[in-house]
Amino acid sequence: MIVVGDRTNRARRRDRQRPNSLRHQMTAFPSSVYLSVMNVEAAKTREMLRQSATMAAELARDLQDLSRRPELSAEDWLVSLGRIGARLADLHRMVNEVSPALGLPAGAHDRLLAYMKVRVGEVVTKDELAGVAGISEWARRIRELRVEQGWPISTNANREDLRPGEYVLEAAEPDLHLADT
Repeated sequence: MIVVGDRTNRARRRDRQRPNSLRHQMTAFPSSVYLSVMNVEAAKTREMLRQSATMAAELARDLQDLSRRPELSAEDWLVSLGRIGARLADLHRMVNEVSPALGLPAGAHDRLLAYMKVRVGEVVTKDELAGVAGISEWARRIRELRVEQGWPISTNANREDLRPGEYVLEAAEPDLHLADT
């Protein structure tokens, strides 16, 4: 695994790559306005995170309740799976609202690219990418980045050291020769 810079340098690069971030948009305002808007945004973000944590705790409680049952039928489990799926979808929606509040791209495509750029040269897993994307079609977005835009994203298909479900962004810039035109 190649490690590029430390966390501080990555954070600085990420800020430079997000010219539309809230931080950059607010620099034109007087500092008092900037601080009050940032405090409002921070409060909204904290509230969304609190609600997300509450949803996750409710899901954990539901699973604990299931584990305490003396018997669990196949029908009970199917109903539980449906409820778990609905709660996870609600949790994903809530968590996805936090990204734009922090100046990250609202779309999964751009969020995936931003995440891969932060982790350039590092192995990232399908689970990480699914979490960042917040959509079920995250793998299609990765293929679009690689095939349509020429981002050098490696998988186990072209690198023997990678396992299925592992990805590496090889460079921080796209290679237009890799893109289908």
